[in-house]
Amino acid sequence: MAGRRGLFVRKDTSAGTSPQDARLAIAGLVTPAGELGVTPGVISGCAVTGNASWQYTVAAGHLVGTRGPSDGASVFSVDGPTLTPAVAAAPASGSRYDLVWVRQRDVDAGDADSQVQVGVTSGVASGSPARPTGQVPEGAVVVAEARVSAGATQTAHASVTITQSAVRVAARGGVVPVNGDAGRAALATAAGPSPTTPVLARDMVTGAYWDHSGSGWQMVAAPILHAEFTTLTNGVPGGTASGGANYSFGDVTFDEANSTSSTFATATGAGANGQVTITGSGIYAIHHNVVSSASLSGRYYVQVRVNGGEFFRSPGNGAGSDGETNLTNSIPNLRVNGSATLRFEFYKSAGGVTNLTSRIRITRIG
Repeated sequence: MAGRRGLFVRKDTSAGTSPQDARLAIAGLVTPAGELGVTPGVISGCAVTGNASWQYTVAAGHLVGTRGPSDGASVFSVDGPTLTPAVAAAPASGSRYDLVWVRQRDVDAGDADSQVQVGVTSGVASGSPARPTGQVPEGAVVVAEARVSAGATQTAHASVTITQSAVRVAARGGVVPVNGDAGRAALATAAGPSPTTPVLARDMVTGAYWDHSGSGWQMVAAPILHAEFTTLTNGVPGGTASGGANYSFGDVTFDEANSTSSTFATATGAGANGQVTITGSGIYAIHHNVVSSASLSGRYYVQVRVNGGEFFRSPGNGAGSDGETNLTNSIPNLRVNGSATLRFEFYKSAGGVTNLTSRIRITRIG
């Protein structure tokens, strides 16, 4: 067929919009899977919880279902908390998986009616149970999986672990929310992104935006990483009159795929391997602030080293001002190709013990 009728096209001498025509048109409005197909999943809501019985509760929400590229997309909903049918009690030993799903039934596809159905498919119990994925009805969207272990007395029991496993979808070209690397991997598998059917996702764990155009995920914008070094119990000892020493802060990795606030491990003393590793290519703005618990005197500075070489020093002349307690570095456009190692070192030529608190902010700007 050269073309299919669009939504709400009035019947002419031959035909108007059929249910299949409408579903194919709707498929063009949601997260794709190839040129004609659609990614089944949850648009909103549909969280699954246990309760004081052997049923599960599916919360209100919207879903997208499909029975294949030629069938188009069904956008349907659960309009309030809905119970699944009851499942068997917990196994006597081992555990099993229950897959909770929702589907749009269709008399044109051979179903008994065209109602929205909430159901659950149980697997076989064992010491290493398998998910009964192949037994889920055609067109059903699995919204959660529950691992039911021996000893459970109801679906809300501590021995029942419920995971919200549904793939999230959105309007075509819209941002799909995912949870971490596993969520992005599941979305890519379901959607099969390509140059003509790209997918944009937002990692709800890190806040980062990712684009997949058929050649793997690429970060669109990175979140800010706050990496903090907590003051040492005994402080950082001052250098000696014969030349002083450098004292490093601890290790932390700025991994764009999992960028969260971090705390430096303890790493002090001359030659200590305290560093920040940036893992992704790009242009970064670096802001580093060091606060001393006591007024500084003599010669002191904070040195920033990139891949082993000195890149920046604060104060610039390495002299400082007597009585100062706060030193700040700002690097507006550090270009990183592949990865880079940054070391932040404090130097003090003389004096007693000094407690330091350091804070680093890294922002990808290009």
